[in-house]
Amino acid sequence: MGAAGDMFQRTISLAHLVILTNHELILIQDVHETGRKLVRSNYGGVWQYIPLRAIKSVTWAEAENDRLTLLIVIYPDKRIERLVAISSKAEVEQLCAWFK
Repeated sequence: MGAAGDMFQRTISLAHLVILTNHELILIQDVHETGRKLVRSNYGGVWQYIPLRAIKSVTWAEAENDRLTLLIVIYPDKRIERLVAISSKAEVEQLCAWFK
């Protein structure tokens, strides 16, 4: 065991917010990926606006470490995946049901 402060840390679930409006699905994250590296936003978050007419499907699957993977497929075949805490399962299911 190392000295105090030498603990191993990793991100379990990124801070994010999903907003469904009448016209779009908005995804907000406080970090974004650049290749294999996560970069914290300097300006309060990275916002993605997805028009509802562009969304082909929204589904979820269980992932490791008590998380869920939210999968959004956009026409023609772009995929957006977000890790979500399993404690938000009811909300994720409700979101997916809205797109069925």
